[in-house]
Amino acid sequence: MDKEDAEELVKLQHEMEITKFELRDSEYYCKLRDQLEKNHLLKTEISHRLGSEEQIQMIIYALGSLEYSFASQYQFALALLMREDIDMLRIGKIEVFDPCITPVDANLIQSFGCNVLSVDEFARRRVEKPTLFFLPCAPYEVVANLLEVNWVPSKLENLIILGISMHHWANFKEQPDPPEPDYDELEKLIINDRLRYMRAIYKSSVNFVIYKGDDCWPFHNFHWIFFNLHRGIDFNELLPSKFVKLISFYFPQ
Repeated sequence: MDKEDAEELVKLQHEMEITKFELRDSEYYCKLRDQLEKNHLLKTEISHRLGSEEQIQMIIYALGSLEYSFASQYQFALALLMREDIDMLRIGKIEVFDPCITPVDANLIQSFGCNVLSVDEFARRRVEKPTLFFLPCAPYEVVANLLEVNWVPSKLENLIILGISMHHWANFKEQPDPPEPDYDELEKLIINDRLRYMRAIYKSSVNFVIYKGDDCWPFHNFHWIFFNLHRGIDFNELLPSKFVKLISFYFPQ
């Protein structure tokens, strides 16, 4: 690390400590902790998955760059505070990947006791035991890849997701107003293929919205997400065909 990067790292470490302090004292974080402590249904979903596990791993995809984004700093601070403060989550090892992560970001993340993945998994992490996936700004293909690679009830039920509601992804609108993006037919087919996983699973998902307030802009529309499934169902039969009629999608505002 050269002198300029070393100085930037020290500056960012100081910023992260300030961010953690501010977030710990914020209404959003207080509401999140209060929800985890007092919402009986949420506590039941978490305890059902954790079982006798002493610790679980947190995987963070789509964090962005801590060096260039204040939102990313707050989101990383949230992960650190949940590990430090919230015993019921039993968070141990934290691994992070985002293609935007800079060398300074990597050193910063490691300085807080977390690992940076050196290889892009494309969110295809198979889970054999309970795992918390923190997806702050994950696009639909990241969510779909995670679901696809774990597309059996025994694995899906091991997923604990903190991110955008599954209902959001499942309800992309299929109408031409506003005008459709300039996608060719292959791109439309790929989009449709990815979205079919969210559409197939969202009715079996349980979503707990976290407090929405003026101070929660880095955590917009965050939910705790779980999947409760019937073991006897062939999940491949739930998936809409890949080769359905191509239609346009857009992100609702």
